[in-house]
Amino acid sequence: DSFIGSEIDQDSNKIDIHIPSSHMLEKDIPLTVVDNGKGMNAEELESALTAGISSKTFDGTLGLFGIGFNVSCATLGKKVSVRTSRSDMDHDLLATIDLDQIRKFRRKDKTTQIDYMEVEKTFNNSGTIVEISHYLPKAKGLLNIKRVQNELNKCYSSIISEKYNISISINEKPLIPYVFCIWGEDRYVDTRKHGKVYA
Repeated sequence: DSFIGSEIDQDSNKIDIHIPSSHMLEKDIPLTVVDNGKGMNAEELESALTAGISSKTFDGTLGLFGIGFNVSCATLGKKVSVRTSRSDMDHDLLATIDLDQIRKFRRKDKTTQIDYMEVEKTFNNSGTIVEISHYLPKAKGLLNIKRVQNELNKCYSSIISEKYNISISINEKPLIPYVFCIWGEDRYVDTRKHGKVYA
């Protein structure tokens, strides 16, 4: 979504995903998702990290059914860090969420505050890096690289690359977006009960 409607002028909009191998998972090497999108300011970062909040409204973008950043990350690991910066910022924002720590604090205080700090800028322009670690036992089964790649190939159709100039790679291997078969208005299916049913 950060690429759609963005005023950033660049040759390629990239999302690079690195999924650790089973051996690397055992060593707690983080899963990383890196993009060169427009990044987030403090307010946007806090919203993105608050479970159940979607920053999108029905404006035709892909994030209509956002389920909350924490919810999706928490299925894999107990620790998530997000580093992000916008082009108009001279620093990065770094937030780390430790789910064990949140559970401990929530016993005393029912509110959960997202803490972040300003750190040295590392992005050439803008972007976001998400790292997930401290894996849950089920992560190994969920992070089968070949299966994830196949699923993402189906989810991210060719419209992503063609219309929005977004390339997605997993472990440096580009996704091959699924090309849907679109029938023209002259195509139809001939049925016994209803006759010709046009596309």
